[in-house]
Amino acid sequence: ASTVVATADGGDSLVGDSSPRDGVCDGGSHEPPTTADFIRRLVGDDEDSVAALCAEALQEGCSEPARHQLAKALAAEEPADQALNIGTDEAAQVVAHFCRHHGADTRTSRTMIDVLLLLQPPPSPADLWLCLAALIRRFAPVALLSGAGHALVALCRLFESLLLFHDPEIALLLKRAGVGAEMFCVPWLCTAHATGMADLLTVLHVWDRWLDGGEPLDPVFLGLARLNLCRDELLLCGPVPELAQLLQASLGTKQHATERVVDVALRRAAHLKAVTPLSFLKRLQDALLRPAP
Repeated sequence: ASTVVATADGGDSLVGDSSPRDGVCDGGSHEPPTTADFIRRLVGDDEDSVAALCAEALQEGCSEPARHQLAKALAAEEPADQALNIGTDEAAQVVAHFCRHHGADTRTSRTMIDVLLLLQPPPSPADLWLCLAALIRRFAPVALLSGAGHALVALCRLFESLLLFHDPEIALLLKRAGVGAEMFCVPWLCTAHATGMADLLTVLHVWDRWLDGGEPLDPVFLGLARLNLCRDELLLCGPVPELAQLLQASLGTKQHATERVVDVALRRAAHLKAVTPLSFLKRLQDALLRPAP
Protein backbone atom coordinates (compact mmCIF):
# COMPACT_ATOMS: atom_id res chain seq x y z
CA ALA A 1 0.00 0.00 0.00
CA SER A 2 1.11 3.57 -0.52
CA THR A 3 2.54 5.44 2.45
CA VAL A 4 2.82 9.14 3.20
CA VAL A 5 6.41 10.11 4.01
CA ALA A 6 8.23 13.36 4.73
CA THR A 7 10.39 14.76 1.94
CA ALA A 8 13.64 16.70 2.10
CA ASP A 9 11.94 20.01 1.31
CA GLY A 10 9.60 19.75 4.27
CA GLY A 11 6.57 18.46 2.36
CA ASP A 12 5.04 15.01 1.99
CA SER A 13 5.03 12.40 -0.73
CA LEU A 14 3.51 9.01 -1.49
CA VAL A 15 5.62 5.89 -1.80
CA GLY A 16 4.65 2.34 -2.49
CA ASP A 17 2.03 0.69 -4.65
CA SER A 18 0.14 3.32 -6.63
CA SER A 19 -2.71 1.07 -7.71
CA PRO A 20 -5.88 1.15 -5.59
CA ARG A 21 -6.99 -2.09 -3.96
CA ASP A 22 -10.01 -2.93 -1.88
CA GLY A 23 -9.40 -2.18 1.77
CA VAL A 24 -6.13 -0.35 1.20
CA CYS A 25 -7.19 3.23 0.63
CA ASP A 26 -9.26 4.10 3.65
CA GLY A 27 -9.93 7.82 3.45
CA GLY A 28 -10.80 8.42 7.07
CA SER A 29 -14.08 9.50 8.63
CA HIS A 30 -15.57 11.06 5.47
CA GLU A 31 -18.07 12.94 7.59
CA PRO A 32 -19.55 15.82 5.58
CA PRO A 33 -19.74 19.25 7.20
CA THR A 34 -23.13 20.43 8.34
CA THR A 35 -25.08 22.58 5.92
CA ALA A 36 -25.60 25.43 8.40
CA ASP A 37 -21.91 25.69 9.30
CA PHE A 38 -20.76 25.43 5.67
CA ILE A 39 -23.16 28.16 4.52
CA ARG A 40 -22.29 30.43 7.46
CA ARG A 41 -18.58 30.22 6.67
CA LEU A 42 -18.98 30.46 2.90
CA VAL A 43 -21.89 32.84 2.36
CA GLY A 44 -22.28 34.61 5.70
CA ASP A 45 -25.51 34.93 7.63
CA ASP A 46 -26.23 38.64 7.17
CA GLU A 47 -28.71 39.96 4.64
CA ASP A 48 -26.18 42.16 2.84
CA SER A 49 -23.93 39.18 2.02
CA VAL A 50 -26.84 37.19 0.63
CA ALA A 51 -28.17 40.13 -1.37
CA ALA A 52 -24.76 40.82 -2.90
CA LEU A 53 -24.43 37.22 -4.10
CA CYS A 54 -27.81 37.04 -5.82
CA ALA A 55 -28.24 40.68 -6.89
CA GLU A 56 -28.49 39.73 -10.58
CA ALA A 57 -31.39 37.40 -9.85
CA LEU A 58 -33.46 39.80 -7.69
CA GLN A 59 -36.25 42.16 -8.67
CA GLU A 60 -35.29 45.80 -8.48
CA GLY A 61 -37.08 47.79 -5.82
CA CYS A 62 -38.44 44.73 -4.01
CA SER A 63 -38.27 45.08 -0.21
CA GLU A 64 -38.59 41.34 0.48
CA PRO A 65 -35.44 39.69 1.93
CA ALA A 66 -33.07 38.47 -0.77
CA ARG A 67 -33.16 34.81 0.27
CA HIS A 68 -36.97 34.80 0.12
CA GLN A 69 -36.95 36.39 -3.33
CA LEU A 70 -34.43 33.83 -4.53
CA ALA A 71 -36.46 30.93 -3.10
CA LYS A 72 -39.60 32.18 -4.88
CA ALA A 73 -37.75 32.56 -8.17
CA LEU A 74 -36.40 29.02 -7.94
CA ALA A 75 -39.81 27.62 -7.02
CA ALA A 76 -41.21 29.21 -10.17
CA GLU A 77 -38.38 27.91 -12.37
CA GLU A 78 -39.44 25.58 -15.17
CA PRO A 79 -37.93 22.06 -15.24
CA ALA A 80 -34.46 22.10 -16.81
CA ASP A 81 -34.32 21.48 -20.54
CA GLN A 82 -33.34 17.85 -21.12
CA ALA A 83 -31.00 19.01 -23.90
CA LEU A 84 -28.77 20.55 -21.22
CA ASN A 85 -28.01 17.04 -19.93
CA ILE A 86 -28.00 18.12 -16.28
CA GLY A 87 -30.98 16.11 -15.08
CA THR A 88 -34.54 17.13 -14.34
CA ASP A 89 -34.49 17.26 -10.54
CA GLU A 90 -34.76 20.32 -8.31
CA ALA A 91 -30.99 20.75 -8.34
CA ALA A 92 -31.06 20.92 -12.15
CA GLN A 93 -33.47 23.85 -11.89
CA VAL A 94 -31.00 25.60 -9.58
CA VAL A 95 -28.23 25.06 -12.13
CA ALA A 96 -30.34 26.28 -15.05
CA HIS A 97 -31.44 29.40 -13.16
CA PHE A 98 -27.90 30.20 -11.99
CA CYS A 99 -26.33 29.72 -15.42
CA ARG A 100 -28.99 31.80 -17.13
CA HIS A 101 -28.20 34.75 -14.87
CA HIS A 102 -24.41 34.33 -14.81
CA GLY A 103 -23.54 32.77 -18.15
CA ALA A 104 -21.76 29.85 -16.50
CA ASP A 105 -21.44 26.41 -18.07
CA THR A 106 -24.33 24.15 -17.07
CA ARG A 107 -22.47 20.85 -16.91
CA THR A 108 -19.54 22.08 -14.80
CA SER A 109 -22.00 23.91 -12.52
CA ARG A 110 -23.99 20.68 -12.15
CA THR A 111 -20.82 18.89 -11.06
CA MET A 112 -20.28 21.45 -8.31
CA ILE A 113 -23.92 21.23 -7.25
CA ASP A 114 -23.60 17.44 -6.92
CA VAL A 115 -20.82 18.01 -4.39
CA LEU A 116 -22.94 20.48 -2.42
CA LEU A 117 -25.80 17.97 -2.30
CA LEU A 118 -23.61 15.86 0.01
CA LEU A 119 -23.99 18.44 2.77
CA GLN A 120 -26.15 17.27 5.68
CA PRO A 121 -28.99 17.94 5.90
CA PRO A 122 -29.40 18.55 2.14
CA PRO A 123 -29.46 22.30 1.38
CA SER A 124 -32.60 24.03 0.17
CA PRO A 125 -32.62 25.18 -3.49
CA ALA A 126 -31.90 28.76 -2.42
CA ASP A 127 -28.96 27.66 -0.28
CA LEU A 128 -27.64 25.50 -3.13
CA TRP A 129 -27.78 28.54 -5.43
CA LEU A 130 -26.03 30.79 -2.92
CA CYS A 131 -23.29 28.22 -2.19
CA LEU A 132 -22.67 27.68 -5.89
CA ALA A 133 -22.43 31.43 -6.49
CA ALA A 134 -20.05 31.95 -3.57
CA LEU A 135 -17.83 28.97 -4.44
CA ILE A 136 -17.42 29.94 -8.08
CA ARG A 137 -16.70 33.59 -7.28
CA ARG A 138 -14.15 32.64 -4.66
CA PHE A 139 -12.44 29.54 -6.06
CA ALA A 140 -13.35 29.31 -9.77
CA PRO A 141 -13.82 32.94 -10.90
CA VAL A 142 -12.65 32.17 -14.45
CA ALA A 143 -15.87 30.16 -14.95
CA LEU A 144 -17.89 33.41 -14.87
CA LEU A 145 -15.81 35.30 -17.44
CA SER A 146 -17.43 36.03 -20.79
CA GLY A 147 -14.11 35.36 -22.52
CA ALA A 148 -13.14 32.40 -20.37
CA GLY A 149 -11.43 30.56 -23.23
CA HIS A 150 -8.67 33.15 -23.65
CA ALA A 151 -8.20 33.46 -19.89
CA LEU A 152 -7.91 29.67 -19.51
CA VAL A 153 -5.25 29.46 -22.22
CA ALA A 154 -3.23 32.18 -20.47
CA LEU A 155 -3.63 30.44 -17.11
CA CYS A 156 -2.50 27.11 -18.56
CA ARG A 157 0.66 28.72 -19.92
CA LEU A 158 1.32 30.24 -16.50
CA PHE A 159 0.73 26.85 -14.87
CA GLU A 160 3.32 25.30 -17.17
CA SER A 161 5.80 27.99 -16.08
CA LEU A 162 4.89 27.36 -12.44
CA LEU A 163 5.48 23.63 -12.90
CA LEU A 164 8.82 24.32 -14.59
CA PHE A 165 9.88 26.43 -11.60
CA HIS A 166 8.89 23.86 -8.97
CA ASP A 167 9.46 20.56 -10.79
CA PRO A 168 11.45 21.01 -14.01
CA GLU A 169 11.84 17.25 -14.48
CA ILE A 170 8.09 16.69 -14.71
CA ALA A 171 7.55 19.88 -16.73
CA LEU A 172 10.05 18.74 -19.37
CA LEU A 173 8.64 15.20 -19.36
CA LEU A 174 5.12 16.48 -20.10
CA LYS A 175 6.48 18.79 -22.81
CA ARG A 176 8.38 15.94 -24.49
CA ALA A 177 5.23 13.83 -24.42
CA GLY A 178 3.15 16.68 -25.89
CA VAL A 179 0.88 16.89 -22.82
CA GLY A 180 -0.33 20.48 -22.44
CA ALA A 181 -1.69 21.89 -19.20
CA GLU A 182 -5.13 22.33 -20.79
CA MET A 183 -5.70 18.60 -20.40
CA PHE A 184 -5.63 18.63 -16.60
CA CYS A 185 -5.70 22.30 -15.56
CA VAL A 186 -8.98 23.50 -17.09
CA PRO A 187 -11.25 21.24 -14.96
CA TRP A 188 -9.41 22.33 -11.80
CA LEU A 189 -9.87 26.00 -12.64
CA CYS A 190 -13.52 25.74 -13.71
CA THR A 191 -14.84 23.47 -10.95
CA ALA A 192 -12.36 23.91 -8.06
CA HIS A 193 -11.38 20.22 -8.42
CA ALA A 194 -14.94 18.88 -8.44
CA THR A 195 -14.08 17.34 -11.82
CA GLY A 196 -11.41 14.67 -11.91
CA MET A 197 -11.49 13.56 -8.28
CA ALA A 198 -12.92 10.08 -7.72
CA ASP A 199 -14.78 10.87 -4.47
CA LEU A 200 -17.07 13.90 -4.36
CA LEU A 201 -17.14 13.75 -0.57
CA THR A 202 -13.39 14.39 -0.61
CA VAL A 203 -13.99 17.40 -2.87
CA LEU A 204 -16.39 18.72 -0.22
CA HIS A 205 -13.66 18.11 2.37
CA VAL A 206 -11.25 20.22 0.29
CA TRP A 207 -13.76 23.06 -0.04
CA ASP A 208 -14.44 22.91 3.69
CA ARG A 209 -10.71 23.26 4.37
CA TRP A 210 -10.56 26.29 2.06
CA LEU A 211 -13.45 28.19 3.63
CA ASP A 212 -11.36 29.73 6.39
CA GLY A 213 -8.74 31.85 4.65
CA GLY A 214 -8.86 30.29 1.19
CA GLU A 215 -8.34 32.29 -2.01
CA PRO A 216 -8.67 31.89 -5.82
CA LEU A 217 -5.05 30.69 -6.13
CA ASP A 218 -5.70 27.63 -3.95
CA PRO A 219 -7.08 25.39 -6.74
CA VAL A 220 -3.98 26.19 -8.85
CA PHE A 221 -1.57 25.08 -6.13
CA LEU A 222 -3.67 22.07 -5.12
CA GLY A 223 -3.46 20.98 -8.76
CA LEU A 224 0.30 21.46 -8.71
CA ALA A 225 0.53 19.43 -5.50
CA ARG A 226 -1.65 16.61 -6.87
CA LEU A 227 0.55 16.47 -9.96
CA ASN A 228 3.61 16.35 -7.73
CA LEU A 229 2.22 13.34 -5.87
CA CYS A 230 1.99 11.49 -9.20
CA ARG A 231 5.56 12.29 -10.24
CA ASP A 232 7.08 8.83 -9.57
CA GLU A 233 4.47 7.14 -11.76
CA LEU A 234 5.02 9.68 -14.54
CA LEU A 235 8.81 9.38 -14.45
CA LEU A 236 8.56 5.59 -14.51
CA CYS A 237 6.35 5.79 -17.59
CA GLY A 238 8.53 8.28 -19.50
CA PRO A 239 7.55 10.45 -22.48
CA VAL A 240 5.38 7.84 -24.21
CA PRO A 241 2.23 8.64 -26.24
CA GLU A 242 0.12 7.12 -23.45
CA LEU A 243 1.42 9.56 -20.82
CA ALA A 244 -1.68 11.77 -21.02
CA GLN A 245 -3.95 8.81 -20.32
CA LEU A 246 -1.72 7.66 -17.46
CA LEU A 247 -1.81 11.10 -15.89
CA GLN A 248 -5.59 11.29 -16.10
CA ALA A 249 -5.92 7.78 -14.69
CA SER A 250 -3.50 8.50 -11.83
CA LEU A 251 -5.22 11.73 -10.81
CA GLY A 252 -8.62 10.03 -11.00
CA THR A 253 -7.86 6.95 -8.89
CA LYS A 254 -9.64 6.33 -5.61
CA GLN A 255 -6.25 6.31 -3.90
CA HIS A 256 -5.67 9.94 -4.85
CA ALA A 257 -9.17 10.89 -3.64
CA THR A 258 -8.88 9.73 -0.04
CA GLU A 259 -8.96 12.41 2.64
CA ARG A 260 -5.55 11.24 3.87
CA VAL A 261 -3.90 11.76 0.48
CA VAL A 262 -5.76 14.99 -0.20
CA ASP A 263 -4.66 16.36 3.17
CA VAL A 264 -1.08 15.61 2.10
CA ALA A 265 -1.76 17.48 -1.15
CA LEU A 266 -3.24 20.45 0.71
CA ARG A 267 -0.16 20.71 2.92
CA ARG A 268 2.09 20.41 -0.11
CA ALA A 269 0.03 23.09 -1.91
CA ALA A 270 0.49 25.50 0.97
CA HIS A 271 4.25 24.87 0.93
CA LEU A 272 4.49 25.36 -2.85
CA LYS A 273 2.57 28.62 -2.67
CA ALA A 274 4.75 29.86 0.19
CA VAL A 275 7.97 29.35 -1.82
CA THR A 276 6.63 30.78 -5.10
CA PRO A 277 7.99 34.28 -5.88
CA LEU A 278 5.51 37.05 -5.09
CA SER A 279 5.85 38.45 -8.59
CA PHE A 280 4.65 35.16 -10.05
CA LEU A 281 1.78 34.94 -7.56
CA LYS A 282 0.66 38.37 -8.73
CA ARG A 283 0.75 37.26 -12.38
CA LEU A 284 -1.42 34.27 -11.52
CA GLN A 285 -3.83 36.37 -9.49
CA ASP A 286 -4.16 38.94 -12.28
CA ALA A 287 -4.80 36.19 -14.83
CA LEU A 288 -7.56 34.78 -12.61
CA LEU A 289 -9.24 37.99 -11.52
CA ARG A 290 -8.21 40.63 -14.08
CA PRO A 291 -7.55 38.79 -17.34
CA ALA A 292 -6.38 40.71 -20.40
CA PRO A 293 -9.24 41.60 -22.82
